Amino acid sequence: MSDPVPDDHHVARHCPKSKLDEDGWPRPTAFMLKVDRGEKSLSTNWLEHLGVSERSDQIAELREVYKRKTYTIRPTSKFAVLQVGQTIENVSSNTNGKHRISVIHEPEGPPEFDYEDPSHSCIYGVPPEDDNEVSKYIADSVIERHDGRE
Repeated sequence: MSDPVPDDHHVARHCPKSKLDEDGWPRPTAFMLKVDRGEKSLSTNWLEHLGVSERSDQIAELREVYKRKTYTIRPTSKFAVLQVGQTIENVSSNTNGKHRISVIHEPEGPPEFDYEDPSHSCIYGVPPEDDNEVSKYIADSVIERHDGRE
């Protein structure tokens, strides 16, 4: 299933402490590809797809998804929340249409993965360069941040 996440919906990206500024907001480095690992997109999770409506419940459910993936979430990390349409528009308008990103629903599960992550989504269109303006404009689009652990 590779459908676009609706513009009025939200995705969250896990950001370790090393990718946060002194106030706990994600730096552009939190939205850069790990080219050395072969990344072609940024992993996120579609919050409205988690089956609960309140943001605090969505983040709690997202933490459970990460536990099932056996992904270590440190107390100093954050989940950065982006509104899909606002983020796409911010990147496009600030780069004069030169860069266009998309947010695509790409669930993870067997047989490729040994866990279920039905809310997994990806941001495509981020350039592979370390110092790129797209990552900056994505970071500027973060509307909320939540603790990685309760």
